[in-house]
Amino acid sequence: MKTITAQPPDVDDVDIISPESLEVANSYLKTNSIIDTAEHLDIPTHMVSKILNTPLVRTFVDNVYMETGYRCKNKLGSTLDAVIEAKLEEMVDAEMTSSKDISELLALAQKFRKDELDHQLKLMKLQIESTKVVQGNTINIQDNSIEGSNYGALLSKLLEN
Repeated sequence: MKTITAQPPDVDDVDIISPESLEVANSYLKTNSIIDTAEHLDIPTHMVSKILNTPLVRTFVDNVYMETGYRCKNKLGSTLDAVIEAKLEEMVDAEMTSSKDISELLALAQKFRKDELDHQLKLMKLQIESTKVVQGNTINIQDNSIEGSNYGALLSKLLEN
């Protein structure tokens, strides 16, 4: 039996948030306020704002927000699944079949999934576009001969005289 182990990424390939920036980000996540974060850490608000707007810190804060509470796609999906399941049980217990409620919930679940896939597709397209590198060739021609420049022409005239 062959064992496959995941190789850790190269340290050079991983972007690391500085401890100071991480402290600002964590404080901001607790307070949800730039002013409160600045007061808590005893630093100027413009510095907190500048740190929070750096790409690594912004991505970190956004990811934390998207993975907590009902903003988390997994928790939102499982909650919606639970509501649909409860509604199906209610329909069976009541022996009344009003498919309107359940169809609305299913349509909502489908809409959430479609929107999520659309956003993932847009993100992938943006990542592909941002990684395209425009390659061009630059040709520099340097003529160091005496005849090839104004300086060379000046020297020629001076040497003739």
